[in-house]
Amino acid sequence: LAASGTGSNIPSFTTTNSITDPISAVITITPAANGCSGPPITFTITVNPTPVLNTPLTGSACSGTLFNYTPGSLTTGTVFGWTRSAIGGISNSASSGTDNINETLINVTSNPINVTYVYTLTANGFSNGMAS
Repeated sequence: LAASGTGSNIPSFTTTNSITDPISAVITITPAANGCSGPPITFTITVNPTPVLNTPLTGSACSGTLFNYTPGSLTTGTVFGWTRSAIGGISNSASSGTDNINETLINVTSNPINVTYVYTLTANGFSNGMAS
């Protein structure tokens, strides 16, 4: 944690949690004016992690066969939402869902087509969008 500020303002700071579980931080503010210090004020904040996918989404699927992907995150309680835009050459319309992707895509061309899924992971009130 880093803090900065001057005058009568309480400093602002940015928190970063780089692990997968919430962590607590104790903050102490000691007010001062005219060379005199007041009693310190102490409070505790919880810094929640931003969830990330920890399961790679790679590979290929044949046209007309089921594509299945199960997302994972090391952050407890993560909720997985996904979207897929409509793509030229794929007859399926845009789609979305939660948790696993289970789709049978139809390629109406003779060429391979890359399909991008965008996951939004939410845990502890924080979201993280990522394309795969």
